[in-house]
Amino acid sequence: QLRTMVRSRSVTPCASDDDLNASTSSFKANPMPDFSRTFVPKHDKSRLTEPAPFVLKSDARGSEKEKEFAAKLDKQLREEEEARNVKANPIRHSFDMNHSHSSHHEPRPLT
Repeated sequence: QLRTMVRSRSVTPCASDDDLNASTSSFKANPMPDFSRTFVPKHDKSRLTEPAPFVLKSDARGSEKEKEFAAKLDKQLREEEEARNVKANPIRHSFDMNHSHSSHHEPRPLT
């Protein structure tokens, strides 16, 4: 025999109508609430809670990176400004500028 067949034979008999009526007669509902009065909660004078701000390491790293980036930009701008202001060395002549050089060569006649 199968085990399911054995289990199916041992069915408990149903409860009778008298048992159902006895169990339902012992039920008693709570009374309905009175809605004629309106409920107004009391106002509490205590201060509201102010949460403390979060302290995150990522915020500290971010502000550090911003400072480094600002310093890098300032340095780059200073270098560009210095590159624009060129300080060239003057040309040093080995001869006198006021001296006439016409004696060295004479102009050729035009033909």
